[in-house]
Amino acid sequence: MLPDAASAVLLPRSTVDALNAAVRAGAEAKLCTLRLCSTARATIHSAQWELQRCDLERRHKTEHVRDLQLLHVTRNVGDVLEGRAGGARHPDERRLEARLDRERQAQVRLCVHAQRRDGGR
Repeated sequence: MLPDAASAVLLPRSTVDALNAAVRAGAEAKLCTLRLCSTARATIHSAQWELQRCDLERRHKTEHVRDLQLLHVTRNVGDVLEGRAGGARHPDERRLEARLDRERQAQVRLCVHAQRRDGGR
């Protein structure tokens, strides 16, 4: 099957090459414009994402500050937060630790007594 050559025109090779060069130049210009649009779109999306990230971080920081402001700070919590917890201990803590030491000593005495009673088995 042959194409219909009724409307065909014969042109010199230099004219065809010049027209092809003009078409290629126009296509390159369009591709350059499309690349610029794509880059601009990507930049816009990146900036929008960064804006949303910063907004979320701002909201989290605001909530954190609000939580800290609403936090009821007792003297013990304040001491811990200010780093004074090592020296100033709660009286109940000292009392409970002393009781725990006494109970450990009693447990050791009971074990020693049981071993002596059983003949050191």
